[in-house]
Amino acid sequence: MDLICSSMQALSILEMPNRPSKYTIHIRVNHYSRTCAVKSTSTHQQFDGMPLSADSLVWNSIIQTHLGNFNYFKAVTTYHEMLTRGVRPDRHTLPRILSVSRLSGSLSLGKQLHCQALKLGVCNDIYVTGCLIELYGHLDGVDAAKWVLDNSERKLSCVSWTLLAKLYIKQNKPALAIDLFNEMVESGAEVDSVSLTTAISACILVKSLRHGRNIHQTAQKHGLELDVLVSNSLLKMYMECGSIKDARELFDKMPSRDAISWTSIIQGHIITQKSKPLE
Repeated sequence: MDLICSSMQALSILEMPNRPSKYTIHIRVNHYSRTCAVKSTSTHQQFDGMPLSADSLVWNSIIQTHLGNFNYFKAVTTYHEMLTRGVRPDRHTLPRILSVSRLSGSLSLGKQLHCQALKLGVCNDIYVTGCLIELYGHLDGVDAAKWVLDNSERKLSCVSWTLLAKLYIKQNKPALAIDLFNEMVESGAEVDSVSLTTAISACILVKSLRHGRNIHQTAQKHGLELDVLVSNSLLKMYMECGSIKDARELFDKMPSRDAISWTSIIQGHIITQKSKPLE
Protein backbone atom coordinates (compact mmCIF):
# COMPACT_ATOMS: atom_id res chain seq x y z
CA MET A 1 0.00 0.00 0.00
CA ASP A 2 1.35 3.42 -0.94
CA LEU A 3 2.24 5.80 1.86
CA ILE A 4 -0.73 8.07 2.48
CA CYS A 5 -0.27 11.66 3.53
CA SER A 6 -1.27 12.08 7.17
CA SER A 7 -2.77 15.53 6.70
CA MET A 8 -4.89 14.37 3.74
CA GLN A 9 -6.22 11.40 5.69
CA ALA A 10 -6.98 13.56 8.70
CA LEU A 11 -8.80 16.25 6.73
CA SER A 12 -10.80 13.72 4.74
CA ILE A 13 -12.62 12.90 7.98
CA LEU A 14 -14.29 16.31 7.76
CA GLU A 15 -16.06 15.27 4.55
CA MET A 16 -17.61 12.08 5.95
CA PRO A 17 -21.44 11.97 5.71
CA ASN A 18 -21.71 10.80 9.31
CA ARG A 19 -19.04 13.06 10.68
CA PRO A 20 -17.41 11.83 13.91
CA SER A 21 -17.25 13.89 17.04
CA LYS A 22 -14.67 16.62 17.50
CA TYR A 23 -12.75 14.46 19.99
CA THR A 24 -12.71 11.46 17.62
CA ILE A 25 -11.41 13.65 14.80
CA HIS A 26 -8.59 14.87 17.02
CA ILE A 27 -7.60 11.31 17.93
CA ARG A 28 -7.55 10.22 14.27
CA VAL A 29 -5.53 13.25 13.20
CA ASN A 30 -2.91 12.42 15.81
CA HIS A 31 -2.86 8.81 14.63
CA TYR A 32 -2.25 9.76 11.02
CA SER A 33 0.35 12.34 12.04
CA ARG A 34 2.36 9.73 13.91
CA THR A 35 2.10 6.87 11.44
CA CYS A 36 2.40 8.56 8.06
CA ALA A 37 4.74 10.98 6.34
CA VAL A 38 3.50 14.47 5.51
CA LYS A 39 3.52 15.74 1.94
CA SER A 40 3.05 19.47 2.22
CA THR A 41 1.77 20.00 -1.32
CA SER A 42 -0.90 17.36 -0.92
CA THR A 43 -1.91 18.83 2.42
CA HIS A 44 -2.39 22.23 0.80
CA GLN A 45 -4.47 20.73 -1.98
CA GLN A 46 -6.66 19.01 0.59
CA PHE A 47 -7.18 22.26 2.45
CA ASP A 48 -8.37 23.89 -0.78
CA GLY A 49 -11.11 21.29 -1.08
CA MET A 50 -12.23 21.03 2.52
CA PRO A 51 -15.46 22.56 3.81
CA LEU A 52 -15.57 25.34 6.34
CA SER A 53 -14.83 24.02 9.79
CA ALA A 54 -14.68 25.72 13.16
CA ASP A 55 -12.91 22.79 14.78
CA SER A 56 -9.71 24.44 16.00
CA LEU A 57 -8.66 21.05 17.39
CA VAL A 58 -8.24 19.70 13.86
CA TRP A 59 -6.36 22.74 12.62
CA ASN A 60 -4.08 22.59 15.66
CA SER A 61 -3.26 18.98 14.94
CA ILE A 62 -2.40 19.71 11.31
CA ILE A 63 -0.19 22.61 12.37
CA GLN A 64 1.50 20.32 14.91
CA THR A 65 2.09 17.75 12.16
CA HIS A 66 3.92 20.30 10.02
CA LEU A 67 5.83 21.54 13.05
CA GLY A 68 6.88 18.01 13.91
CA ASN A 69 8.15 17.56 10.37
CA PHE A 70 10.10 20.86 10.51
CA ASN A 71 7.96 22.31 7.73
CA TYR A 72 7.68 25.76 9.28
CA PHE A 73 6.47 27.49 6.12
CA LYS A 74 3.58 25.06 5.77
CA ALA A 75 2.69 25.43 9.45
CA VAL A 76 2.44 29.21 9.00
CA THR A 77 0.41 28.98 5.79
CA THR A 78 -1.93 26.54 7.50
CA TYR A 79 -2.38 29.00 10.34
CA HIS A 80 -3.09 31.75 7.82
CA GLU A 81 -5.65 29.53 6.11
CA MET A 82 -7.24 28.88 9.49
CA LEU A 83 -7.66 32.61 10.08
CA THR A 84 -8.90 33.19 6.53
CA ARG A 85 -11.68 30.65 7.07
CA GLY A 86 -12.78 32.40 10.23
CA VAL A 87 -11.59 29.76 12.71
CA ARG A 88 -10.62 31.40 15.99
CA PRO A 89 -7.18 30.35 17.30
CA ASP A 90 -7.19 29.08 20.86
CA ARG A 91 -4.72 28.67 23.71
CA HIS A 92 -3.25 25.63 21.96
CA THR A 93 -2.90 27.23 18.53
CA LEU A 94 -0.70 30.18 19.50
CA PRO A 95 1.99 28.12 21.32
CA ARG A 96 2.44 25.97 18.21
CA ILE A 97 2.88 28.95 15.89
CA LEU A 98 5.06 30.77 18.40
CA SER A 99 7.28 27.70 18.43
CA VAL A 100 7.47 27.93 14.64
CA SER A 101 8.65 31.55 14.83
CA ARG A 102 11.27 30.67 17.45
CA LEU A 103 12.59 27.59 15.66
CA SER A 104 12.69 29.38 12.30
CA GLY A 105 14.41 32.39 13.88
CA SER A 106 11.71 34.85 12.83
CA LEU A 107 11.35 37.50 15.53
CA SER A 108 9.12 39.63 13.29
CA LEU A 109 6.63 36.78 12.96
CA GLY A 110 6.79 36.24 16.72
CA LYS A 111 5.95 39.90 17.37
CA GLN A 112 2.98 39.72 15.01
CA LEU A 113 1.74 36.62 16.81
CA HIS A 114 2.25 38.40 20.15
CA CYS A 115 -0.05 41.17 18.94
CA GLN A 116 -2.64 38.61 17.88
CA ALA A 117 -2.42 36.91 21.27
CA LEU A 118 -3.11 40.28 22.90
CA LYS A 119 -6.16 40.82 20.70
CA LEU A 120 -7.43 37.31 21.42
CA GLY A 121 -6.92 37.81 25.15
CA VAL A 122 -4.75 34.71 25.62
CA CYS A 123 -1.45 36.37 26.53
CA ASN A 124 -1.82 35.38 30.16
CA ASP A 125 -2.40 31.74 29.39
CA ILE A 126 0.42 29.69 30.93
CA TYR A 127 1.31 27.99 27.63
CA VAL A 128 1.28 31.20 25.59
CA THR A 129 3.31 33.08 28.21
CA GLY A 130 5.89 30.30 28.30
CA CYS A 131 6.27 30.29 24.52
CA LEU A 132 6.59 34.09 24.46
CA ILE A 133 9.34 33.93 27.07
CA GLU A 134 11.21 31.32 25.04
CA LEU A 135 10.67 33.25 21.81
CA TYR A 136 12.05 36.55 23.11
CA GLY A 137 14.71 34.87 25.22
CA HIS A 138 16.18 33.10 22.21
CA LEU A 139 15.69 35.81 19.58
CA ASP A 140 15.62 39.14 21.41
CA GLY A 141 17.48 38.65 24.70
CA VAL A 142 16.59 37.77 28.29
CA ASP A 143 15.58 41.34 29.10
CA ALA A 144 12.71 41.09 26.62
CA ALA A 145 11.77 37.69 28.08
CA LYS A 146 11.78 39.20 31.58
CA TRP A 147 9.47 41.95 30.33
CA VAL A 148 6.98 39.30 29.22
CA LEU A 149 7.05 37.69 32.67
CA ASP A 150 6.77 41.03 34.49
CA ASN A 151 3.71 41.95 32.43
CA SER A 152 1.98 38.63 32.87
CA GLU A 153 -1.09 38.77 35.09
CA ARG A 154 -0.88 35.11 36.13
CA LYS A 155 2.45 34.58 37.85
CA LEU A 156 1.42 31.99 40.42
CA SER A 157 2.63 29.16 38.19
CA CYS A 158 6.35 28.47 38.43
CA VAL A 159 6.56 27.30 34.80
CA SER A 160 7.22 30.73 33.28
CA TRP A 161 9.65 31.65 36.06
CA THR A 162 11.60 28.44 35.53
CA LEU A 163 11.76 28.90 31.75
CA LEU A 164 13.30 32.34 32.26
CA ALA A 165 15.73 31.00 34.88
CA LYS A 166 16.90 28.34 32.43
CA LEU A 167 17.46 31.04 29.82
CA TYR A 168 19.61 32.98 32.30
CA ILE A 169 21.69 29.86 32.96
CA LYS A 170 21.99 29.07 29.25
CA GLN A 171 23.28 32.59 28.62
CA ASN A 172 25.83 32.25 31.42
CA LYS A 173 23.96 34.43 33.91
CA PRO A 174 23.41 32.03 36.83
CA ALA A 175 23.41 34.81 39.43
CA LEU A 176 20.34 36.30 37.74
CA ALA A 177 18.68 32.88 37.83
CA ILE A 178 19.18 32.75 41.61
CA ASP A 179 17.80 36.28 42.02
CA LEU A 180 14.81 35.33 39.88
CA PHE A 181 14.13 32.25 41.99
CA ASN A 182 14.17 34.35 45.17
CA GLU A 183 11.81 36.85 43.51
CA MET A 184 9.52 33.98 42.54
CA VAL A 185 9.39 32.65 46.11
CA GLU A 186 8.69 36.12 47.51
CA SER A 187 5.87 36.62 44.99
CA GLY A 188 4.03 33.61 46.41
CA ALA A 189 4.27 31.56 43.23
CA GLU A 190 4.22 27.80 43.52
CA VAL A 191 7.53 26.00 43.96
CA ASP A 192 8.10 22.57 42.41
CA SER A 193 11.01 20.18 41.98
CA VAL A 194 11.94 21.59 38.55
CA SER A 195 12.17 25.18 39.76
CA LEU A 196 14.24 24.03 42.74
CA THR A 197 16.69 21.93 40.72
CA THR A 198 17.08 24.78 38.22
CA ALA A 199 17.97 27.22 41.01
CA ILE A 200 20.32 24.69 42.62
CA SER A 201 22.15 24.21 39.31
CA ALA A 202 22.70 27.99 39.23
CA CYS A 203 24.20 27.81 42.74
CA ILE A 204 26.61 25.13 41.55
CA LEU A 205 27.76 27.35 38.70
CA VAL A 206 28.52 30.29 40.98
CA LYS A 207 29.81 27.99 43.78
CA SER A 208 27.55 29.68 46.32
CA LEU A 209 27.03 27.58 49.43
CA ARG A 210 25.02 30.38 51.07
CA HIS A 211 22.46 30.56 48.27
CA GLY A 212 22.40 26.77 48.07
CA ARG A 213 21.50 26.50 51.75
CA ASN A 214 18.77 29.10 51.34
CA ILE A 215 17.24 27.09 48.49
CA HIS A 216 17.53 23.96 50.65
CA GLN A 217 15.46 25.73 53.30
CA THR A 218 12.87 26.65 50.69
CA ALA A 219 12.68 23.00 49.63
CA GLN A 220 12.10 22.03 53.26
CA LYS A 221 9.30 24.58 53.66
CA HIS A 222 7.51 23.22 50.61
CA GLY A 223 7.98 19.58 51.58
CA LEU A 224 10.27 18.84 48.63
CA GLU A 225 13.59 18.34 50.38
CA LEU A 226 13.39 14.55 50.09
CA ASP A 227 12.15 14.50 46.50
CA VAL A 228 14.85 12.40 44.87
CA LEU A 229 15.53 14.93 42.10
CA VAL A 230 15.84 17.78 44.57
CA SER A 231 17.90 15.72 47.03
CA ASN A 232 20.34 14.63 44.32
CA SER A 233 20.73 18.22 43.13
CA LEU A 234 21.38 19.38 46.69
CA LEU A 235 23.93 16.59 47.18
CA LYS A 236 25.79 17.70 44.08
CA MET A 237 25.63 21.33 45.16
CA TYR A 238 27.08 20.58 48.60
CA MET A 239 29.85 18.49 47.05
CA GLU A 240 30.70 21.18 44.50
CA CYS A 241 30.70 23.83 47.21
CA GLY A 242 32.94 21.77 49.50
CA SER A 243 30.49 20.90 52.29
CA ILE A 244 30.65 17.13 52.72
CA LYS A 245 29.04 17.50 56.16
CA ASP A 246 25.84 19.02 54.75
CA ALA A 247 25.81 16.42 51.98
CA ARG A 248 26.18 13.53 54.44
CA GLU A 249 23.41 14.82 56.69
CA LEU A 250 21.05 15.08 53.74
CA PHE A 251 22.07 11.68 52.38
CA ASP A 252 21.34 10.01 55.73
CA LYS A 253 17.85 11.56 55.76
CA MET A 254 16.89 10.39 52.29
CA PRO A 255 14.21 7.65 52.46
CA SER A 256 15.10 6.41 48.98
CA ARG A 257 18.40 6.68 47.13
CA ASP A 258 19.20 5.91 43.53
CA ALA A 259 22.49 5.34 41.73
CA ILE A 260 23.03 9.09 41.39
CA SER A 261 22.67 9.58 45.15
CA TRP A 262 25.23 6.88 45.95
CA THR A 263 27.64 8.06 43.26
CA SER A 264 27.51 11.64 44.53
CA ILE A 265 28.21 10.76 48.15
CA ILE A 266 31.01 8.33 47.22
CA GLN A 267 32.67 10.89 44.97
CA GLY A 268 32.38 13.45 47.74
CA HIS A 269 34.20 11.21 50.21
CA ILE A 270 36.89 10.43 47.62
CA ILE A 271 37.48 14.12 46.97
CA THR A 272 37.62 14.78 50.71
CA GLN A 273 40.15 12.01 51.26
CA LYS A 274 42.34 13.26 48.41
CA SER A 275 42.40 16.74 49.89
CA LYS A 276 43.75 15.48 53.23
CA PRO A 277 47.57 15.54 53.65
CA LEU A 278 49.30 12.15 53.71
CA GLU A 279 50.55 11.08 57.13
